[in-house]
Amino acid sequence: MTEPESGSDVRSMRTSAVRRGDDYVVTGTKHFISHADLADFVILFARTGERISCLLVDIPSRGLEVRKGPPCVSHRGYHQCELVFTDCHVPAGNLLGEEGRGFDLMGEWLGASRLTVAAASVGR
Repeated sequence: MTEPESGSDVRSMRTSAVRRGDDYVVTGTKHFISHADLADFVILFARTGERISCLLVDIPSRGLEVRKGPPCVSHRGYHQCELVFTDCHVPAGNLLGEEGRGFDLMGEWLGASRLTVAAASVGR
């Protein structure tokens, strides 16, 4: 979700996914993405018009570059990546949920992850 120009302000995201035939064409950059260089796929939130949608993007995909990100200040064993999408074609069948309803999915998924982060912050 996090982008260089909008931080974690999801409604300000600029990464876009435009439907062209049987694909979405994705353009934009995400950063602070945990261990993306080790992943088989990423779950991407991107603008589809005025709303946000969610796509499953395989790694590697033509038009997707995974770059090493800045060092993490809080966890030394943890590393972050940047995802750069340049006209990356993603099959329309990789849409998760309904087009334009990605913000709803994000809200459902973030609740559990935020609780995990809070528990790790106070746990021993």
